[in-house]
Amino acid sequence: MKLKQLLSALLCVALLVCCAPLAFAAQDSATVMFWFANGDEIKTALELTVTDGTAESYGYTVATVDHNSQAIETVSALDVVVAAHKEIYGDLFTAETANDYLSVSSGFMTKAFGIPTSNLGFTINDATPHDATYVDAYGGYTGYAIDTARVQDGDRVCLYTIQDSYWSDVLPLFDKSAVETAPNEAFTLSVSGYSVVYYGCSTQETIDQNTKALAGAAVECTQDFETFTAIGTLDENGKISVTLPDAGTYYLVVRGMFDDEDMGDLPLVANFCTVEVKEPETEEPEPEPDTSGAKYIPVFVRPVICFKNQAITLGIRVFFHDFNKIAPDMSKAFTFSISLKPLYALFK
Repeated sequence: MKLKQLLSALLCVALLVCCAPLAFAAQDSATVMFWFANGDEIKTALELTVTDGTAESYGYTVATVDHNSQAIETVSALDVVVAAHKEIYGDLFTAETANDYLSVSSGFMTKAFGIPTSNLGFTINDATPHDATYVDAYGGYTGYAIDTARVQDGDRVCLYTIQDSYWSDVLPLFDKSAVETAPNEAFTLSVSGYSVVYYGCSTQETIDQNTKALAGAAVECTQDFETFTAIGTLDENGKISVTLPDAGTYYLVVRGMFDDEDMGDLPLVANFCTVEVKEPETEEPEPEPDTSGAKYIPVFVRPVICFKNQAITLGIRVFFHDFNKIAPDMSKAFTFSISLKPLYALFK
């Protein structure tokens, strides 16, 4: 009996040891691109790998369910924002000091990156995250709070400060979020935009109706979000042709102000497109044939007998194979012959 109890205990220990790595592997995480758009300033653009529960680990109280009573069981936008603060401030950002840089209460932010303001919004993949239930009372969907908005691997997360007193800030929308090209190869970008606070939770049809080309908006290029080079301005259709001379990773940024023909100057939420410039791959030349050593070997021999002009010609034809070639003429023929005409004259 004691032996059976011992075996049972050992089996339980073995199961726990085997299952522990699986439980750890199941921990949810997401790798995302994050940036903070504070008017003309882009605080940073970071690629972050964020784990579910990051916000809680720094002392923030987060919702366990969203406004539809659905459980929050994955990385949230707040996890990303907290991870970005830690990335920027390092050891200065701890559970004890976190609120000096980022203040959040019931999903409502009142400070970010040390800037006290309640005029904060966020987008995920250039859109305001919301549910799919349309509410007639206010003509739109219900948006998610910062701690209930789910984030997935590969998402782009932007936290921004609202600059316009009427909250009419325009979100630039690139026709492509990433471009791959070659040095000195021209490509075209198209940029449009809409007032993201007003229409972010509207139907897509309403958003499309209020989206327009950002004609005249400036386009800049950067590789580090510290030094910016002017590229040009968008034409009347919101398009620009760009050529970059050297290989590398670039970011084309649209920020600043937009002169709206109906509403006048409106601030832009700084946004960007990633451009990878790569040298074209070169084909490897065909290797030269190896001419060292014997090139030909005999393959077969056949006799040759020829009667012509009262002469008999005897010979052999030897065929050699050329191993350095693969072509229709890969065989060579040689003829060796002896004329018996003089002997033929003697016996005539």
